[in-house]
Amino acid sequence: MDMGSIWLTALMLGAGIVMGALAVAARFGLASATGMGQGARWNGWLTVGIGALAAVIGGWLGALVFGRLYGLPTALWVSALCATLLPWAIVRRRRAA
Repeated sequence: MDMGSIWLTALMLGAGIVMGALAVAARFGLASATGMGQGARWNGWLTVGIGALAAVIGGWLGALVFGRLYGLPTALWVSALCATLLPWAIVRRRRAA
């Protein structure tokens, strides 16, 4: 692994953390920091982790498919989709069961 790959992975990880934090802020608002409202049902740190992991995986898949130049934009799209849709799907499945 050369230094460019390490920096690209770090950028993808940082972008995923930001996207996950934005998803937490958009979904729960500031009430999740105090544990009130919907924040008691879903841990916001899981959403940040999902966003970060999805960004790294999606970014490297995007870099392999589309080229290294398009790895970071693909990471942003994949992490935005996963950080918003996966927590919703998990909570919905828990309620149905």
